[in-house]
Amino acid sequence: MQAVEDALDSAGLPLANLYNVATDGAAVMTGRHTGLVARLRQRVREAGSATDVVGIHCIIHREALCAKVVRLEHVMSVVVKTVNFIRVKGHGLNHSDFQTFLKDIEAEYSDVPYFTDVRWLSCGTVLQRFFSLRSEIGHFMETKNMPVPELSDESWVRDLAFFVDITQHLNALNMQLQGKGKLAPELYDTVNAFRTKLNLWKSQLESNQYVHFGSLQSVSACDDPINNETDVQILSELDAEFERWFADVEPMMKLFEIFTAPFGVKPADAPAELQMELIDLQCDRLFKERYRMSDDLLTFYQALPKARFPTLHLTAARIISMFGTTYMCEQFLARPSALKKL
Repeated sequence: MQAVEDALDSAGLPLANLYNVATDGAAVMTGRHTGLVARLRQRVREAGSATDVVGIHCIIHREALCAKVVRLEHVMSVVVKTVNFIRVKGHGLNHSDFQTFLKDIEAEYSDVPYFTDVRWLSCGTVLQRFFSLRSEIGHFMETKNMPVPELSDESWVRDLAFFVDITQHLNALNMQLQGKGKLAPELYDTVNAFRTKLNLWKSQLESNQYVHFGSLQSVSACDDPINNETDVQILSELDAEFERWFADVEPMMKLFEIFTAPFGVKPADAPAELQMELIDLQCDRLFKERYRMSDDLLTFYQALPKARFPTLHLTAARIISMFGTTYMCEQFLARPSALKKL
């Protein structure tokens, strides 16, 4: 708490203006009485602000926690054991032999990456490469008298293929949530889009359609329908995890909707303090045209007269200032030189 106050003081930022804090969700941050967010709320009240501080659990961190529900242990244990045999220190000759083996048979890839459980989503790359090289890996392990019988098991290979596809989808979502300049509503829209995709994938797998699961499609016979009940169940559990971890966002969705589409919201459905200003805005042809022509929301709200629309302007400013993730902070920690430039 002292470190945060010192940083705000050195930057000349009034504590009373604080609206949002993004954290990694740890108890030391979110504890009800002694957590950092709770202490900040108390300090902000003492500073004379009537607005409560909004604490947000980093969206990227929550997405990674949701992803952990997709842990096919019977698949991952075999993959990790095999990759470790090839790559781990102490088996250096195996690694060299494996690279030579792949080169001799002109395989699509020249190696299989090492897997670390520190970053869960990193397993997507390992799984994809392992799946693509499964035949070559099987032959190589046999030459080392370490056969992998699962690679000859059609059911296990199908589970591996499904695991490859869903981790690739999760990796794509993770990348969409990263980057600078992304507003909180945009990040939550990305998560909602993924949940909608989950429902689509469930219905398609129930009908033996694999259009968005390329690896699974490659090992599924078109003329032999297979029961995908287990895969559908995993997608349902994943969707339930997203609903559980993002339940606290629901109260903010109406404000996000007003912010992103002020001309499409019914004033009667908006908070009372915004209703009159929304009516004035929606009936103003000039601002409606500006909204239509603006390159982005920031440009539009910068041009919105604060004197005429004080509450709407303040609401927009708060949403724009919200950090949906701790991405920028983690980038600085990973590259200290970037902090000096800032």
